[in-house]
Amino acid sequence: MLRRLIVQSKRSVSQLASSVDKGSVNVSPAQGSIQFSFDGGNVKYSYTNAFLRDASESQTSLDGNTGQKLFTTGEIGDVFPVELGVVNDSSVKVKWSDGDEYVYSKEFLEKHSTRESQFRGRYHEDLVTLWDPSDESKYPQLPYYDYHDYINTRETLAQVVRDMHKFGLAVIGNIPDLSAEEQDKQLLVSKIGGRIGYIRPTFYGYTFDVKSKPGATNIAYTSKFLPLHHDLCYYQSPPGLQLLHCIRNRATGGENVFADSFAAAKHVAKVDPAAYEALKTVPINFHFNRDGHHYFHSHPLVVERQFTSQPGFLEEVNYSPPFQAPYDYGLEPNTKESEIFQDFLRGMKLFEDFINDPLNKVKFKTDEGTCVIFDNRRVLHARDEFDPQSGERWLKGCYLDKDAFQSKVRAVELGDY
Repeated sequence: MLRRLIVQSKRSVSQLASSVDKGSVNVSPAQGSIQFSFDGGNVKYSYTNAFLRDASESQTSLDGNTGQKLFTTGEIGDVFPVELGVVNDSSVKVKWSDGDEYVYSKEFLEKHSTRESQFRGRYHEDLVTLWDPSDESKYPQLPYYDYHDYINTRETLAQVVRDMHKFGLAVIGNIPDLSAEEQDKQLLVSKIGGRIGYIRPTFYGYTFDVKSKPGATNIAYTSKFLPLHHDLCYYQSPPGLQLLHCIRNRATGGENVFADSFAAAKHVAKVDPAAYEALKTVPINFHFNRDGHHYFHSHPLVVERQFTSQPGFLEEVNYSPPFQAPYDYGLEPNTKESEIFQDFLRGMKLFEDFINDPLNKVKFKTDEGTCVIFDNRRVLHARDEFDPQSGERWLKGCYLDKDAFQSKVRAVELGDY
């Protein structure tokens, strides 16, 4: 339950604080804000009262056990400073008109002084690398990380997480070869995923088996060629990571193919900016209607991160031709929408030419006893046709949410895992 704070907003009740000079620090209230000056005026910051009060982590603002807020932002809109003080030449104590008191450090003030410093450590966007086959350092080399090391050591877990964050693709090898009964019982793929975060069940189950079978409701469960795509784009929030544990792979064909949709999107942006804008604008309809499941959602192909220090940074790409429904944008000729749709078609052609260029693909036949982990919001995956009569092909898969993975990335970079 939130603890409601009484806001005294009238100057007759509480008077605005006076300026304070102490050593090399000066603090001065201004119209709706506070001015901070350190090192004799060489370092200056200015923040609104609302931002500073909302950022307070005092005992009356945050619960001591949970660290959760005890007030709402709407309650502090009229709050102003009634007393200012300098602490140790590096921090400023502010007493607010609602009775709250908090000490703001110079480090805190510095952190919020630029976009880059504000967002540092949130998404570690600077560690994401677009695939570039002309530069070995910018192309996934896919070393096999030992299953036992991955399960049991922090070091290997961190390496896998960093590879995944950088390239969106990693491989675990040397997974125990168990009987079919034990594979279904132990669900090793869920143990691999669980090292990163919680497993996300879907209507395919907690885990799922990828096998060719008659009467399949998904092309992935046939032996046919499966084109590059992302999974479950008909969800409002598709899974972030997919894991595929290769248990048996003795059929002829069936190579796995991967491509970087982020690199493809940025290629379109460079070659044809108008087409790229259309890829961010036109909604693509995705659907799945089988066996009592009726899923539908619309996404643009390209989604840029809205709140970031790097304008144009990609949040996700949504590409899944096998599950597209008819478009409902740009249907009528000679309209603004139809003009944008023509740009969109041009952009889709550029995008598809890029991802289908063999130079931009990673292709290999997955070894038995390995698990491929890939970012389903970035890395496209495909599978070549295979001959189901030539041998068994069995993969067991599961999904994780992107939030769980990003949490692990932050934990790894902080050393808190």
